Amino acid sequence: VVEGEARRVRQWRAEVERQGEQLLVRGLATGNQAQLGTGLQVFYNLGTLPGVVENMVEELHTKLKATWVEGLDIKRISEKSQVDGVGRNGKAGPGKAAMPGPGNMAAFRATLWSNIDSLLDSLHSHMVKMFHLQRLLCKKVDPVTHQPYLSTLATPSLVLHSWSKLTTMVKDSLAAAQAKSNFVRQACEGEYPKMVKLYSELWVKMKYTGAQYSTPTGQMEEVEMGGNIFEGEEMEEGLRGSLAQFEHAYLARSLSRLFDPVNLMFSGTGVPSQEEVSNIFTVMSSELCIA
Repeated sequence: VVEGEARRVRQWRAEVERQGEQLLVRGLATGNQAQLGTGLQVFYNLGTLPGVVENMVEELHTKLKATWVEGLDIKRISEKSQVDGVGRNGKAGPGKAAMPGPGNMAAFRATLWSNIDSLLDSLHSHMVKMFHLQRLLCKKVDPVTHQPYLSTLATPSLVLHSWSKLTTMVKDSLAAAQAKSNFVRQACEGEYPKMVKLYSELWVKMKYTGAQYSTPTGQMEEVEMGGNIFEGEEMEEGLRGSLAQFEHAYLARSLSRLFDPVNLMFSGTGVPSQEEVSNIFTVMSSELCIA
């Protein structure tokens, strides 16, 4: 009799966990506080909240990493750019090579930058979910101890922990992509200012989101979080670190372009002409406008 009851209890528990997991997933995906809060309470009452939250966040990180790997994959980018070219021109290029040829280089670059833009948007969307989850973990408190659910987790801040992992993931993904393909590396290095612009737009979004969830209505100040890193005009160090690998190459090329007219001007024995001096300022102005 006891064994039969125990079996039914396990079945009921499994069903409660299944429904609780569905509430968490739907609530986090749609931003529904009621569903997310109910799901958190289910697992808190079952005593498994820390493990469930950790697994859920890790699964989201894994999916996001796979999205970045796919979005920066040279073969997929080339295939998409060729499909776009077929749609515009009505015919496909010869062969099925994964490398972009001279004829579709513009389409390849356009696809690459479109992917990078989308990937950075996915980064922001992921962090919004982390902010939302952390806010609910702060608001939900134990009725006996009056401690927030967040206090049961191993990390005091899901936001900072997730951001640290994501910036490392972005840096590694970009490094792997440019190591596998010279086309990706050349595009990122040659059009580095465009990447800086996309990063700056992401940082503006993160600052807005951080400020939004740090207000009294967000109740983020009730638990020590380690501070809001999404503030100030300067980009956060972890995010900026993923740009360094392309920044050095771009600055080296820019400096070379600046030195070329200077070296040419002083290559002869005579006094530099007005045209040569004017050319130096033209090159300087061009580099500053691009930057």
